[in-house]
Amino acid sequence: MAAASQAPSTRVMGSSTMGRKLPSLTQLNALEELVGSSLAEAIDTMTINQGGSPTTSGDAAGAAAGANSHASNAQPAPREPSPPATPWSQLRAFTCETESRGLLLLNVEHVEVEHLRTRCMEQGSLKYLEMEFQHSHGVVFVAYQDLRAAESAFRSLGRNVVSSTPIAVHYSVPLDASMTPREHVLILRDVPPEVRDEEVRNVFSCYGTLRSLHKEVTVTTQEVATSTSTYSIEFLSIADAKQAAFQVGSASPWPGHQVKVEFAKQVAADEKGSRQLLTVLLQWRRDMHGRQARASGQAPQQPQ
Repeated sequence: MAAASQAPSTRVMGSSTMGRKLPSLTQLNALEELVGSSLAEAIDTMTINQGGSPTTSGDAAGAAAGANSHASNAQPAPREPSPPATPWSQLRAFTCETESRGLLLLNVEHVEVEHLRTRCMEQGSLKYLEMEFQHSHGVVFVAYQDLRAAESAFRSLGRNVVSSTPIAVHYSVPLDASMTPREHVLILRDVPPEVRDEEVRNVFSCYGTLRSLHKEVTVTTQEVATSTSTYSIEFLSIADAKQAAFQVGSASPWPGHQVKVEFAKQVAADEKGSRQLLTVLLQWRRDMHGRQARASGQAPQQPQ
């Protein structure tokens, strides 16, 4: 029986050459003659001699990395300069939400000096009035001996001061808080235990209106345990507190018992805030002197 003839099989090669030997140049030239120049043009883009290899995805990644490295070495675009700080942005941290003897007035650069001084003095006895930065920064600092005067100024100065622009009034940390005790608060020590709170209140009310009175009992243990009382007495007026400190400190209201009277220490937060505020004002003063010196053609001198 005759053997059935078999048709020659055609083997299709895949596109991947991984693990296979590349064709030689002689084989490629022979193939070029059969299929035309298009294959040769494609092959020419590859290096197929012994030392070469076609471009791979790893080569492309390396080229991209090089481009990214070049981009990372480029100088960043210059940043826009920050706008100059305004007086309010520099002083806002030193304002208070609660009543204070110190006040901060803003936007007063166009107010006539004597008019502003008169309006401030109308409210009550001044502790200080700092107008050095009125025209340069539109800022004035004022403080009153009496808390009631400060409260009145807080309510009325914004309405009563004549200005082309509305002025702003804020309670603020007192400028002198870093240098002075709390002159409106007295500490009364060594009060005998038999003295009642109402007696203490009556004694000090003779010198002025009290805002508050607080008591603390101290027990001393030696051979015999003894106890005394300490009072914190807050006046509305600094002048009244000073008079009471002098009178009671000189002659005890309770015969046979010598008491001690002193001003209370400054609140730590106010003391720190005052130092920081004075630092800001010192820089303002330096800037002002520097501008004046440049305007006059002289070398600027640092203020003391």
